[in-house]
Amino acid sequence: MAALLLLAAGADAFTAHRVEDSMAEDFKEAQSLPGEPSVTVHGRPVLTQLARGRLERVELTAHDVPAGEGGRRVPVSTLHVELADVERGGADKAHAGSAKAEAQVSWADLSRGLGIRVGPGRPGADGRPRVTATTRLPLLGEVSVSAEVAASGPRSIAFRSPEVTSGSLPGAAEGLLSGALERGLTLDGIPEGLALDRVRTTGEGLTSELSGEDVTFRRSGRG
Repeated sequence: MAALLLLAAGADAFTAHRVEDSMAEDFKEAQSLPGEPSVTVHGRPVLTQLARGRLERVELTAHDVPAGEGGRRVPVSTLHVELADVERGGADKAHAGSAKAEAQVSWADLSRGLGIRVGPGRPGADGRPRVTATTRLPLLGEVSVSAEVAASGPRSIAFRSPEVTSGSLPGAAEGLLSGALERGLTLDGIPEGLALDRVRTTGEGLTSELSGEDVTFRRSGRG
């Protein structure tokens, strides 16, 4: 009996590993990643879950998710996704009944996307997160503007209520800094069905929290 139990456990572990590898490859192709993400299938036995046609919970972590073409888009440094009630739709698609995720954009990538140096700012009186945009201007030296950061759409980040933080600036200089922020940015490489709930600042960059239902990724295209 003990030998049979060990054999069953080994077969289940092997199956879980194969499923994880397959889903990692699917996600790599779907999101055009430079490398395979790490994938963990939770719950045992996996064979029983597969027999039912659904996996209870899958965690996935990807790094360096590239930005797409057009508009002001930024790559995602780290994307962590927790998928629940996952159904494999053949060899090229996976679908989750619900999911939540965190997407981190580094300050360096954010600065490149906006075309101006950006870092964490002091939260406003209302406690909302803010960023500080800084540049060096002729005759004025280094100048800064602070702005609130928030979700403005399913995958869009907006910068609002800019305030000068380095003294009084000429209108043109203030407009230059504020204008660099006002158009916002679009997150890329996020699976279909996930939408922004909130954005917060950390020492490393902006962290966006997302959630959704009917979340899908396919090998045939970007999510």
